[in-house]
Amino acid sequence: MDLTSHIEEDHLPRIKPGDIFETSVLASVAYLQFIRVHEHFGDVVRVFSTLHDERVIEIESIPVDPSFRLFYPVKEALKQPSLVKLVGRLALRDEDQRPLILLNGNSEGPWQIYEEGKPTRHVRLLSEADAKLPRWFPIVSHSFLLHAILEANGISVPESALSVAEGDQLADDETQFFLYFDKKFDAVAAVAHLSTSDLFRKLRVKLERGASRWELTLVGRVDGVYESTVSSLEALAAEFNGVFDGFEAPIPLRVRGGANA
Repeated sequence: MDLTSHIEEDHLPRIKPGDIFETSVLASVAYLQFIRVHEHFGDVVRVFSTLHDERVIEIESIPVDPSFRLFYPVKEALKQPSLVKLVGRLALRDEDQRPLILLNGNSEGPWQIYEEGKPTRHVRLLSEADAKLPRWFPIVSHSFLLHAILEANGISVPESALSVAEGDQLADDETQFFLYFDKKFDAVAAVAHLSTSDLFRKLRVKLERGASRWELTLVGRVDGVYESTVSSLEALAAEFNGVFDGFEAPIPLRVRGGANA
């Protein structure tokens, strides 16, 4: 996801170690903590894996375990309010206040050892102490961050389903489908079921405005397979206790030469 600035630098809050950020993950909320800036890889954050049905009012009550660390450009992400929001601060754990020493490489080597404040070491054989170092963690995009949080909760969805910003426009050859569920669990389960499909470039779950239903929207190119797509989505909705509620397309399928032409 593009992290192009949407807020001027002068209006951004000054980020400090321990700051807590909130982000939306499908129909849930998750939290991450800024640790510090690494000299080579940028912002280090700790991601708290627990998903919440709604915003946590008391920051101190956020479960801090299980968790994992990533290099994520949180200062850049803060420029887009739709990505993360600064919501408070918690004390850092002891291990996050010590210099990072990370090990990177495959099982056969060679290995790189990154220790803050020291030159990178390159070794072919690991000492017993080096072999116990934590593995290097990647620099990630926002969509990868969301994907990692879902994976930590046993929810498998394609990363592409999380990489399109809210409010983007349909292309002329795309169709958007709508499914509705009474329970968020059923809506998310339906998304996980679709994780093996390459038909849709976007899947999104949100609470329907002014209602208590959960809306699942899917965007893809279905010319030539429209009727079979509708049939499969109707069956999917029924399987997960939901309903299929039609589609939206910028150009009628009959004009585009689709299945209904």
